[in-house]
Amino acid sequence: MDHDRLNSDIIAALLCQFQVLISDICDKHEIPPTALIDRFEKVNARFDNLMNVNETGLIIPHEARPLTRMIAREFDTYSLSDTGHSYAT
Repeated sequence: MDHDRLNSDIIAALLCQFQVLISDICDKHEIPPTALIDRFEKVNARFDNLMNVNETGLIIPHEARPLTRMIAREFDTYSLSDTGHSYAT
């Protein structure tokens, strides 16, 4: 699995559609839905559960849309941490 492309597709969906459909991502990247749901739930928890996460995907509701770039950043492996270092390993 190409994590960069997976993350890129998640970020693009969030920034363009304010949602990520699990079926679209899983079909394209051949990963199990549970892997995405787990990731979505962890990110959602970091934002005080402002998003809707269920078996169909992750949705950013209208009132949380001003946070979209910050939410998308959670899926960016190369984003800088608070210390100024990349999360990439």
